[in-house]
Amino acid sequence: MQQSLPPEDQQVKWDKQLCKPTLRDLQSKSGCTITPIPIPTFVSDPPAPLLSSQPSLAASLLEMSPTHTEAAEVSLTDVFVPLESIKPSSLLPVTVFDGHSLRVLFHFARDSPPSRPDVLVVIISMLSSAPLPVSNINFQTAAPKCMAVKLQPPSGTELPAFNPVLPPAAVTQILLLANPNKDKVQLQYTLTFTMGGQQQHSEAGAVEQFPPAETWGSL
Repeated sequence: MQQSLPPEDQQVKWDKQLCKPTLRDLQSKSGCTITPIPIPTFVSDPPAPLLSSQPSLAASLLEMSPTHTEAAEVSLTDVFVPLESIKPSSLLPVTVFDGHSLRVLFHFARDSPPSRPDVLVVIISMLSSAPLPVSNINFQTAAPKCMAVKLQPPSGTELPAFNPVLPPAAVTQILLLANPNKDKVQLQYTLTFTMGGQQQHSEAGAVEQFPPAETWGSL
């Protein structure tokens, strides 16, 4: 059956393409201006500086680290050994210096100071066979950083001219050496003295002939 169409003037005509109205078209039809809403902008915080750029914080963490520890200081400040309390060992003395008719010997004590088994007690003897008096005797030593050395006051600083009829005179001094790590010992020394009131001498050297640190306290 053929469907009849209404007359052409009664037909509804549709646009072939519908266009989406723009903002300008809507404004012109409504007669008002639409203000667009601005889009808010977000400002991000600057990134935190790295740990390396914060020296104070890095130093604090480094100090808290268990691997960052300082070695304990070896001290002999409170140690003093009276000469009359020392018992000599059976070890032979060591000749530290022998020149200009002056000899310096190291004698090792048998025992260590009480509560300090890491300390070796050494008796220094300085003797002269010169026909002239010796004055201004000064003996000094230095130990490695891992050790500590202390010289107690000497018995004197002068030696008379040698007299073969009389027993030889000697200057005695006590040396204390702390070696908690039981390392090999090497002491540096300097010796200054005046011979006959005019000839001044200055000597230096090293001493390595020490008993093993494991035997200190029972020599």
